[in-house]
Amino acid sequence: MSLAVIALTVFLLSCQDPCPFKGLRKPGSKVMAQWKPNKWYPATVIFANGRKWKIRYSDGVEETKQCTEIAPDEPPEPAAVKVGDTIIARWQKGNWYTATIEEITGDKIKVVYYDGFHESLMLADLRLYPK
Repeated sequence: MSLAVIALTVFLLSCQDPCPFKGLRKPGSKVMAQWKPNKWYPATVIFANGRKWKIRYSDGVEETKQCTEIAPDEPPEPAAVKVGDTIIARWQKGNWYTATIEEITGDKIKVVYYDGFHESLMLADLRLYPK
């Protein structure tokens, strides 16, 4: 393989969009944004340019985030979640944290939060995690 082909391949791979939720780029889209590790807040997209997204949290604070720190602010479809998935879950006090699905029984989804706390939730209390 020639050096030119290798260089072109590397260039094309670097141009691939790593953002998992491309449909959220439209200004005004409602998203969940990772504020601190494992802590998420509702936000609105101001603009998105490649991997960098400018968002405004519900309290008015604006921040630039990587696209891998952005997730849709809508419940997932039932078929989109399975045991073992990392998700964003609404804790009993209304805050959003990173969690893992432990069990799905009917409409109840048992999760374990990053700090080890267990809770049963409904699908409406979950958001997809950016992969």
